[in-house]
Amino acid sequence: MSQTDSSSTSAQAPAVSIRSIATRFWLLLIPIAGCWIAIQGAKTLAQGTVLEFMVQLFAPMVTTVVFLVLWLFFIRQPWTERLAELAVAIAGSVVVFLYADKTNIPVGFILFSLPLMLTAWGLGSFLLARRTSGQRVPIVSLLLLLPLFYTLLIRIDGIDGAMQATINWRWVPTAEDRLLAAQPQLPVAATSVDTAATPAEPITLTAGDWPGFRGENRDSQVRGVSLSKDWSKNPPKQLWKQKIGPGWSSFAVVGNRLYTQEQRGPDELVVCYAADTGLPLWQNADAVRFEEVVAGAGPRSTPAFAAGKLYTMGASGLVNCLDAATGKKIWQRNLATDTGAKTPEWGFSASPLIVDDLVVLFARGQSGKSLIAYKAATGEIAWTTGDGVRSYASVHSATLLGVPQLLAFSEVGLTSVSPMTGESLWTHEWPISEGIERVLQPVILNDHQIIVSTYFDVGTRLIDLEKSPDGAWSTKAAYTSRDLKPYFNDTVLIDGTLYGFDGQLFAAVDPTTGKRLWKKGRYGSGQVLGLADQKLLIVLGEAGQLVLLEANPKQHVELGTIQAIEGKTWNHPVLAHGKLFVRNGEEMACFELGTDAGAQTTAAAD
Repeated sequence: MSQTDSSSTSAQAPAVSIRSIATRFWLLLIPIAGCWIAIQGAKTLAQGTVLEFMVQLFAPMVTTVVFLVLWLFFIRQPWTERLAELAVAIAGSVVVFLYADKTNIPVGFILFSLPLMLTAWGLGSFLLARRTSGQRVPIVSLLLLLPLFYTLLIRIDGIDGAMQATINWRWVPTAEDRLLAAQPQLPVAATSVDTAATPAEPITLTAGDWPGFRGENRDSQVRGVSLSKDWSKNPPKQLWKQKIGPGWSSFAVVGNRLYTQEQRGPDELVVCYAADTGLPLWQNADAVRFEEVVAGAGPRSTPAFAAGKLYTMGASGLVNCLDAATGKKIWQRNLATDTGAKTPEWGFSASPLIVDDLVVLFARGQSGKSLIAYKAATGEIAWTTGDGVRSYASVHSATLLGVPQLLAFSEVGLTSVSPMTGESLWTHEWPISEGIERVLQPVILNDHQIIVSTYFDVGTRLIDLEKSPDGAWSTKAAYTSRDLKPYFNDTVLIDGTLYGFDGQLFAAVDPTTGKRLWKKGRYGSGQVLGLADQKLLIVLGEAGQLVLLEANPKQHVELGTIQAIEGKTWNHPVLAHGKLFVRNGEEMACFELGTDAGAQTTAAAD
């Protein structure tokens, strides 16, 4: 062969054989396998934690980057084919972002579409590698488009505490749609008062009322009652059940009035219901709607009652002062405007705290506006203070070492300020990683010890508080334990034992050491209510079930269970005047709980 012939031959591009293409497509299966292993591993090892959700969210994104790098630079396939399939994938994704239900974008797309699309793309390319490009490209393109087409047809109706999504066809009406179709306007009870003709009597607190979030002391405990422990003979009696708009507000109960917040279409409502019938007495509407994919639509915080007035905060930051008897608006402020805070990912969630003549809220504002106090009578700003911005917890009132103070739990740690001035008293630093939010209320163990908890496997800490003779405050961590790691599920302290949720399981913990005493009872991401005198616990499970437990530090003892309401239930239960009130984002119900005397009477009659 001549030198010229040799040069000409070497200048020609080497042929790419079908076999050589097939030997490279297996590379695409590596990141795909890694993605599914990570997702299933998180589901197995960290089910119900934020870690599982973060893996489900970030594993597909990382896989996409690795997949595209391999696709563009390491696969032996003609560039025309590679770019054609890439163009199909991009075009299909754009269509999804433009036309999919809003609940799917971007979270649903990442959680469901990306893993399936990449799997169909990579596996289809590998299995069809020996086909001609004319056969392979259209088939692979169709395969990767199928998951995207599925995304166009579905809607995500929230994600539960185990990080599992509820998926429905997008044309199926939501619970809120069905409620609005059945009740275009909120009906008014026949017993409601015509306030224009007859001025309403002022509402006042009485014994047994429940004035705000988690009760008078924000500890979810009821005292001075004696309920039946035998639900088999004397089960809770349902007095009424009503549909309700979405929202994660709990109840305030004053006499025969039941106050809560809900969303109905474009309006965020504060509603007063008759506690004995469940019928509405009045409503206050603000033309604002907050909605996100995990929890859905509606307000998050619980109303607070004081001195004849009702104080509320909506998910977008509207703070209202209403006449508790009539619902008439007395004043309104905008928390975001007053502090410069941005609406958080899951909405403003802190419930108002009434201290003397002030309404105090965790505001999430920067530059000294973490907390804000409004004058209860006028809505004027009394003070702002603090630096923490990442928290969904509410401000907590406590008297520690003889000094009244307000506690705020944020990414900074636990901060204490003076109720009247907002002046900083002390801060126990317990910083957390970016992206983690504080959610739970502190537990006051005694006059110098406070228990705080953080999810994402951070755990529970006991803080010791000291005050020197010269007035200087100091704190130290007595322990930090991972034996109790609640997320948004508050704990209760009964007779020296701490009870609450460790992930998806109910648990008992020694608060003095942080050591777990037992863990049993799978009630999802529920909430718990304590009956201190009887050493009983009422758990409202995530699926709407009511469970009666012994507050027993030695073992898990279940005394009874009933199905109370249907649907995802994260709202705190309320017990007032012998009636248990429960709700979620779809319905609410009232149950009469029998007394021990009632149980004995029933037993005698039998």
